[in-house]
Amino acid sequence: MKKEQDKNESNNVMMLDDREELFLKEIQKLEKRSWKPITFPISLMDGLNRLTRDELVEIRVNLNMDKASGLKKQAIVDDLHLQISDKYENWFNKFDKNRYDILQKAIQHNGCFVLEGKKEFAQLSDALPYMKERGFLFTGVMDSKKCVVMPEEIKQYFQNVNLLSYRTIVNRNTEWCKLAQGIIHHYGMISADEMIKKIESLVSYAVSHEQCLEVLIDATAIYDLEFDGVHFYHFAVLDYQELMNEHARRADLDYNPLTKEQLLQAGELDFVERHPTYKALVSYLTNHYSMESDEADDIVAECEFLIRAGQPLSEIIGVLGDVLELDHSTMEELVKNVVPVMNSTRQWFLKGYSSYELASQTAKRESGSKTSNQVTTGSNIIQFPSGEKVGRNDLCPCGSGKKYKKCCLNKG
Repeated sequence: MKKEQDKNESNNVMMLDDREELFLKEIQKLEKRSWKPITFPISLMDGLNRLTRDELVEIRVNLNMDKASGLKKQAIVDDLHLQISDKYENWFNKFDKNRYDILQKAIQHNGCFVLEGKKEFAQLSDALPYMKERGFLFTGVMDSKKCVVMPEEIKQYFQNVNLLSYRTIVNRNTEWCKLAQGIIHHYGMISADEMIKKIESLVSYAVSHEQCLEVLIDATAIYDLEFDGVHFYHFAVLDYQELMNEHARRADLDYNPLTKEQLLQAGELDFVERHPTYKALVSYLTNHYSMESDEADDIVAECEFLIRAGQPLSEIIGVLGDVLELDHSTMEELVKNVVPVMNSTRQWFLKGYSSYELASQTAKRESGSKTSNQVTTGSNIIQFPSGEKVGRNDLCPCGSGKKYKKCCLNKG
């Protein structure tokens, strides 16, 4: 029996090794295809002819064209060449600064520039794939150096464009995209109509709803946004319907009225809100465990994201337990440092409020007195009204909208 079990385990390990090897081979194949020899200057037609049929079909999909089922590769190339050339203005007018900057870099280098090391790869990691997957730029190797090459037709197009007026459009689009990213960062989900109204209320000019919607839908390829035809939502939302239900349950609660500055800050890629309790947890980890502040910050950033997404205390402690050695006493101490972070972090389920903020707002709305939910200055934990009995399946008194057993019961 044990021999059979050992044999099965050995077979499973071999299968995993085989899958990993196949995956690595596929990655190497893609890498080789992306960086094969390229000539400069290059025409759009020549650039498209470098691609595989699957890559050409992907470009068609990204440009909202049909998949060209049944067409041979050259027919797809010919059709793409015509369509892309015809619609430069429409597509480029949706660009934000990330994409504009990479076009400008190519233009400033007469249509071709060398990628200088990992740092530049990281800077272009969002915009470059977008440009390649739409046929606006091509990549290859010249003189053993990785290069980005702009087709001559696109270079000529921008030579005839008023760059001053175009930059005005780009700046507008960048503001829209960053505000949308910030809104989704804090709220998790919002309808397209509410999103655009929110943006319009924050800027000092009239917003075309149609143009704004087109720009934001296109930005889903770069930012953390997803769009289902009605709602924008964060790409990491695990249960779309649950979040929608949580927001509907709070129909009388407006989204947290965050300022334009707060939303623009949250609109930066990889933004993390490092509030005082967040920093205190980072400090606790560096002082009690053998880790640098950067490592501790990465761990707390992951916890902050899980809290924002509505995960309970048990899940957060589970994540920390994977990287920290915990016993009963250290667990208690850790919980004391984690709970304030949970109460201070703005959550998707709470429409962008933290538990602290929502409790404070509830207290003011109900009577202005201290008889409703309050935060104690000693423990930094939201307290329930004195004498109130709460069933496991009742709504949690902290205002999260979740059942007590899935919320503060786990925090005790």
